[in-house]
Amino acid sequence: MSKKFSVIVPVYNTESYLERCIDSILSQTYDNFELILVDDGSKDGCAGICDRYANADSRIRVIHKENGGISSARNSGLDIMSGDYVCFIDSDDFVEKELLMKTSYRLDAGYDICSFCARRVDENNNYLYDLRFNEMIKAIDFNKEERHRIICRDFLSYRAGWEACFAVFNAKLIQTNNLRFDETLVYGEDLSFTVKCLQYADKWIKIPDNLYNYTMRNESLSLKIKGENMLNKIGEVYQSILEEMKLKDTPDTNVYKDIYYLCMINYCISTNFKYMDLKETRELINRTEIIKKGIISFDLLSKSKKNIQNIFGKEQGFNCWNTAKFYKDGNYFNYRLRRKLHRYKLV
Repeated sequence: MSKKFSVIVPVYNTESYLERCIDSILSQTYDNFELILVDDGSKDGCAGICDRYANADSRIRVIHKENGGISSARNSGLDIMSGDYVCFIDSDDFVEKELLMKTSYRLDAGYDICSFCARRVDENNNYLYDLRFNEMIKAIDFNKEERHRIICRDFLSYRAGWEACFAVFNAKLIQTNNLRFDETLVYGEDLSFTVKCLQYADKWIKIPDNLYNYTMRNESLSLKIKGENMLNKIGEVYQSILEEMKLKDTPDTNVYKDIYYLCMINYCISTNFKYMDLKETRELINRTEIIKKGIISFDLLSKSKKNIQNIFGKEQGFNCWNTAKFYKDGNYFNYRLRRKLHRYKLV
């Protein structure tokens, strides 16, 4: 008998997109699934659409709740799911009809997480571009020595993608370890959840198929959070991940905890502050709450050249270490000099 999927869809004020989303799920070539629609206090016609579909198909379950945000809605679905595998689909997006079938093969083979490629589309369903991360189309077996290195190098640096919607999870992984989305986060909740799952997973795989269509909307929260506010939000995500690391209490937590933040902050800077002067960026970082409260120590990072190079390799590792050293002491001349000497193999 085929394993059962739980498909969780948080719904909030997406009346124009909701039927497209639900129809794409009901059109799956793999039919052993439950669809959990979580109406998160929608103020438009979403509640009625959810109930209408549930009345027509016994595989659909509906939760109506007060608005609590996307993490709260997803957690409500996790609390009642009954499937062997679970995936998350946003109500303004839609999926390809072979999503469940193609991921089931890998999950049945023992993988804890099966990721896949996706497409960006605009609000009128016009294709924009692919989200593929081709170099990460492969299988990974985690072990104690490699786990944190892989998380830092490939996931926190956004080489593999961290969106929860772009993966299917073994439900046992989530339930056994009591993993949930952090409801205190208003930004980056996917990153926090995915990294927490990776800290417990044994096997991960990414397949080359484009199975998810991600709608780029003008009112997207991620488009509104910018500058210093974004850095503070990244700091909150980091603290959420760090709490899970403390729960695991592994001996190498202290070695990696600041490097986790360095990876996240470097990605954030490369994508959102690439036109800023490095000195301006440093001043911005050092005004953020996580630095002012002493939660992160660039002093320790600036002394961790070997650890950082072990994770990223000699070249990229040197650049990360040199950046951490600059964030600590602010000496731009030394930052540039070290980079120049490094190019000539003198450091």
